[in-house]
Amino acid sequence: MESRAHLSRLGRLAADLRSLDRKITEYAALEGTLALGPDKLLAALLLADEIGRLEYLVWYFATLKHDEDQRNNEINAKRQQVQILVAKGGQATAWFNPELAANPAVNRSPVDGAERRPRGLSVAIEEPIASRSMCWT
Repeated sequence: MESRAHLSRLGRLAADLRSLDRKITEYAALEGTLALGPDKLLAALLLADEIGRLEYLVWYFATLKHDEDQRNNEINAKRQQVQILVAKGGQATAWFNPELAANPAVNRSPVDGAERRPRGLSVAIEEPIASRSMCWT
């Protein structure tokens, strides 16, 4: 008989998988919006961080639980769900780098438009992007 803690952790995994799936769908919906302003870039970056955090959490939990007992079909099914979601996440985020590189705002100096920078978007994020784009010219 499975312990209450084990069942609770599996329930938490299921909730995290649903949350991850929603966030991946939300991220995919941002495609084509980066040129609309820095707020969209910030939203995409923050959402990508949250997706990465959730992917890490569910990947390692499901993998470690599977390694504990490879006969457990329930956890193996969850592990396969995680693998599918990670692949879906990779597909949903593939648009970001090409869209960012195509954005003319990226070619500006990190100081340009500083007064329009949304709260939370620091120069530390913008400097590497601007430096990289200057190398392309």
